[in-house]
Amino acid sequence: MLYRLPESERVCSGICNRPCCSLYETMRCIGRIAFPVFAFLIAEGFIHTRSRYRYFFTLLGFAVISEIPWYMLNGADGTHNVMFTLALGVATLMVLENLLQRSMVLGFLWTLGMAGLASWLGVDYEWRGIIVIVIFLMDMVTLSQIVEVCNFFAHLL
Repeated sequence: MLYRLPESERVCSGICNRPCCSLYETMRCIGRIAFPVFAFLIAEGFIHTRSRYRYFFTLLGFAVISEIPWYMLNGADGTHNVMFTLALGVATLMVLENLLQRSMVLGFLWTLGMAGLASWLGVDYEWRGIIVIVIFLMDMVTLSQIVEVCNFFAHLL
């Protein structure tokens, strides 16, 4: 026999936070698909931007501005919007780029530290968000190196 929720719990308004809400489930699914796309675009933007500091401060500015609607919708629940995760990811990449020239271990420790900071601050996606952004950057750097090597050998033929 299936458990039946009371009618008041089955009715879904536009903004509900109940698992029974099909709109909520649909929007949550879209949101879970969207973050990897955002993380990829952050890593891609990091590679192609002229000013990484401006890129970081633009994201941070939007994070601060979008925090107002975030609190209006979620209340003071101790979490922050996804823009803080993206800005923290760019900050991680900025320092990581310099550290990797010196030592892979320092780069790894920096990434773990920033992932821990993301969890402590309560940003959206916590440590996972930072790791995904770093993985996308490392994957792009590796892919571009492979393309350069292939181009080099193609010119020899």
